[in-house]
Amino acid sequence: MDKKITAVLSVWGYILVFCVCAVAQNPAVPALKEKVIPLDLESQRGVIVPSLKMSPDSKHVAFIALNDGKYRVVLDGKPGKDYDTISKDSPIFSPDSRHLAYKAKIGARWFVVLDSVEQAGFIDVSTPQFSPDSRHLAYVAERDLDMAVVLDGKIIGEYTAVPLNGNLVFSPDSSRFAYYAFKGKKMVVVVDGEEGKEYDLVSGPAFSPDSGHIAYPAIEKAGEKTEGFMVVDGKEGSRYDRTLYFSFSPDSSRFAYSALVKDKQVMVVDGKPGKKFKNISAPIFSGDSQSLAYIVKEEKENFLIINGKKEYAYDLIGNVQYSPDSSRLYFTAVTGKDSYSYVDGKKYGPYQLVLFPLFSPDSSHLAYMARKDEKWCMVYDGEEGPVYDSVTMPEFSPDSNHLMYMANKGDKWCVVVDGRESKLYGGVALAKFVHGSNRFVFAANEKDEWFAVVDGVEGRERFNGFLKNATFVWDDNDSGLSILGFQQLKGEKSTLGIVKLGIGLGPK
Repeated sequence: MDKKITAVLSVWGYILVFCVCAVAQNPAVPALKEKVIPLDLESQRGVIVPSLKMSPDSKHVAFIALNDGKYRVVLDGKPGKDYDTISKDSPIFSPDSRHLAYKAKIGARWFVVLDSVEQAGFIDVSTPQFSPDSRHLAYVAERDLDMAVVLDGKIIGEYTAVPLNGNLVFSPDSSRFAYYAFKGKKMVVVVDGEEGKEYDLVSGPAFSPDSGHIAYPAIEKAGEKTEGFMVVDGKEGSRYDRTLYFSFSPDSSRFAYSALVKDKQVMVVDGKPGKKFKNISAPIFSGDSQSLAYIVKEEKENFLIINGKKEYAYDLIGNVQYSPDSSRLYFTAVTGKDSYSYVDGKKYGPYQLVLFPLFSPDSSHLAYMARKDEKWCMVYDGEEGPVYDSVTMPEFSPDSNHLMYMANKGDKWCVVVDGRESKLYGGVALAKFVHGSNRFVFAANEKDEWFAVVDGVEGRERFNGFLKNATFVWDDNDSGLSILGFQQLKGEKSTLGIVKLGIGLGPK
């Protein structure tokens, strides 16, 4: 049961619009033209800041606000009905940004509210969940004597108990729906409204990428013996002591899972078990589904199994990943105290630690963070970059030709693009490339004030800070972006700002 939210900050809303243009007195020097547009001030009063949500398309803003001891959801400045409390995980936008849902309480009853319309009340409800195409909404409801699954406002299943969290699953194409539930002392998986066989225990089901298949682990007890197996499209696989990790291939044509056999583990690929080992990782398919790799951990060494063959033995192996085009394989290895990176069969290092490897979208480049002599650098295609006190995760431009990351020098930070440092700031954050281009933006801090920087050009408007988990969200046509932040106005308290940054995407 959710507790009532009590942390409240009174704020007022503003929209800040930026455009890339030339400074009138010096056309050769670009600048950000900024304009502050106020929103409806009254609707913003009493906003609970952690509840602020921006829609995926960045066109709508919703939040919970306190009003005379009651709670309401405000969408685009329009307040909804008052409730005794509203769940802290609310409000929730649909993926297409056209719908808004939240869970609210009046007296002893919880309600799911969809587009301002209350559905039936229950003792408790789970967080409502939209389908990927935004056309369906599902949740679990607790009643006096049992629990129910609600889909599009209608009860579609009634059971002894239904786990509230992480249970409901839509297929990737949104055409199918599954969940698991307790039916008396047994458990059952329900797929598209049809109950499967009852088992002593089941775990969460998962659809294949093409939505055509579904799989889940199940356990049956026979006296003191317990058998575990996978159920794929309603058919039981071979029985083991227990099943562990499982995965469909990206093209949905293949299926692999690991299983426990006494004190050993085995990888079962397309129904065929491999050799037994002490411990094995989850299966890792290549993007083209043709190759399968997994890590084996034995007493004295780790090694890779790639398409059934043993490769590369070290003290420890991790971070296994295929390039997007499936032509390249990367992993990290540890020997003694030294860490190495392997790609295309070549070894790079030694390092103290290697983190967050990333292939470029076209698979031609690879970057990762590496620690050496108590300092950090970015390694790009095997070449070590400048040394810093710390660096952040790498990011490639959409065309794969540019690399960006943030780096720390003492008490200063900069953004590094293609090996070139930006100006040093008291802090930087939220660095990213514009979708579909090599232009970039980040937030910078000087003298405890934050501002936007686009292609190295600083904005003039200053903010107290940006909201936790905020990010620059690009408009559909890449003409601008939005971000939530605080701005100080004369004679006022901290002011909430919705920042919209327009960027000309022509040649730099």
